[in-house]
Amino acid sequence: MKKSQQIMSTFDRKEYLVRSSKPHFNEALVAVVIQLQMETARWAVCPYESFRSNGSIYARMWEKCGHSTVNNRLLLSVLITPDGKSIRCIGVEAEHLYEELEENDEHSQFYYFRNIVLKLLKAFKENSDIQLQDENGKTLPALTVFTLLLNFFINDIQERAKEYRETDKHYVLVVPEMFQVVGAIDFIRKSALEVRNNAFPSRV
Repeated sequence: MKKSQQIMSTFDRKEYLVRSSKPHFNEALVAVVIQLQMETARWAVCPYESFRSNGSIYARMWEKCGHSTVNNRLLLSVLITPDGKSIRCIGVEAEHLYEELEENDEHSQFYYFRNIVLKLLKAFKENSDIQLQDENGKTLPALTVFTLLLNFFINDIQERAKEYRETDKHYVLVVPEMFQVVGAIDFIRKSALEVRNNAFPSRV
């Protein structure tokens, strides 16, 4: 079994793997796994030596929805700035801020999406010209929303995993198998390549 597949088994075996530019994990020293699920997401860092010696991975911890505790799953609620060009916040923070904006009648200028993955899958089943509708009925191109989401994770990883050189990392994106069923894999790859080209121009 390839080492990248071994790492995937620490998450969910049945999920579809979209590989990064490096074909095998053993070409890198650190695997960075971003996994999108139907309603949540998570990412983890797996140094090869740690994984080989004791199977360890190091998962990013997030505030758990509705609780003061934390876990490694992030709720996929996303608040996007009025210009549609960046994520204001995500997860529980996005839900709370959106509620505050609603109370002050300032919410309509933002884009607020709940369950982005589910919205994407529904959109692909219904229409080839993919636009995502937010909670206020406003739309953004699906590619824009998904690319912003991936950028958010890459920026968070770069901020929190500074001890690892970028040239040592092997990025792996895992999405639900349903993306393959609805024919969205090319869309996922296009978004991932756009993120890679922007975040890692030296690798292009």
